[in-house]
Amino acid sequence: MNRAISLALLFLIVSACGHRKAPSGGPRDTVAPEVLDVQPAPLDSLGNRITVVFSKPIDRNSALTGIKLYPLVLDRKLRWPDSQTMIIELREELAEDTNYTLWLGRELKDTHGNALPEPEVFVFRHGKLQQGRIAGAFDWENPELAGLPVQLDLFSADTTFIASWVVNEATFALEHLNIEPHLLRAWADVADDGRYQYGNDLRVEALAPAEQRVSLRLEMAVEDTLPPTLKRAVPHSERQVSLEASEPLVGFASVEVISADSLSAPQEVTHAVLHDTEIQLLLSPMIEGRYLVKLHGARDSRGNRTATDSLFFDALVLPDTLRPEALGSSPRSGAVLTEVLPALTVRFSEIIPAGNALFRLVHDESGREVSLDVLSGDSDIYMLQPSAPLKPYATYRLELDQATTDAAGNPLDGLREFRWIVVPPQEQ
Repeated sequence: MNRAISLALLFLIVSACGHRKAPSGGPRDTVAPEVLDVQPAPLDSLGNRITVVFSKPIDRNSALTGIKLYPLVLDRKLRWPDSQTMIIELREELAEDTNYTLWLGRELKDTHGNALPEPEVFVFRHGKLQQGRIAGAFDWENPELAGLPVQLDLFSADTTFIASWVVNEATFALEHLNIEPHLLRAWADVADDGRYQYGNDLRVEALAPAEQRVSLRLEMAVEDTLPPTLKRAVPHSERQVSLEASEPLVGFASVEVISADSLSAPQEVTHAVLHDTEIQLLLSPMIEGRYLVKLHGARDSRGNRTATDSLFFDALVLPDTLRPEALGSSPRSGAVLTEVLPALTVRFSEIIPAGNALFRLVHDESGREVSLDVLSGDSDIYMLQPSAPLKPYATYRLELDQATTDAAGNPLDGLREFRWIVVPPQEQ
């Protein structure tokens, strides 16, 4: 009897060990969302709403940059009856005998960050369907590159974005366009890194006249005479917007940001900082709605200049709560300073207005503070220099005061100290 009880207990123990609880979580979701349905159906009459049904829940914030409707409808609103259904309510009178193009880009993502496989384009009519058509073929400066995927972007004559496609064939045809002038920009990503590299990737721009049938040949070549253009504007908060240019810039004259409503109210641009292809903007706080950004006098390294380029973006009405970081220094922390009056550079993760960046240069051994001159700043990069020569063989540390904040008042996060030793060249 005792032996039977012992065997039963052993069986229970072994069974328990063989049914371990599965770990929490699971495989990462990498399935791209798809468009299941659009109403009205493509080429049907457009009323006061467009309904799009997706296969997966969509990140609603991604819709701010991932959806474009042309011609522009300024008085519109996005509604989400559920996480997979988006309704675009059109609250103004539409133009007669006009085609409206809805573009869903790869910026549109599901709640796990998966983008649409390819941009989706849907055309609707209001009144008579317009039958404009632009067709053409690609010619390649380097025949060995023929067959690369080409991103083809379509704009109105005033560079308002309409739609984009990825073309994998030698020819293309854009159907059901309004009969008006159009601008086409095409580029091939030679490096396959997802971004245009000036002087390496292939690019071409062409104007199409206001005719019902237009035929073009686009020569895909490395261009060095094209003026720089604006590619996109990305809002990060109610005050922060970054602009991306088509190529690295050496300068620009000015930037304007204007509300796209009937008031056309200008936003105050307090800071505009250029790095390569990116311009970081700090603005007066935006409200919900659409804005027009104008970039004046953009110049590239080859002397090409754009008088004015512009595009629209939708405001992201969220306060800035992200704490800035000190990303690094030049010379790097721990390096040897070979000059007794060195130029010290500190780079932040975002723009730090003048007066908000507080530094102390301290002699390590004595704890004595050394006076600092700010050679340049009021941006995300500050260049500093001691007011008096540093002592050879001494170690100095640059401290970033905890009271350092960004424009929104967020305090500094992360690394706040850099350290160097001074060894003049003759002493090395």
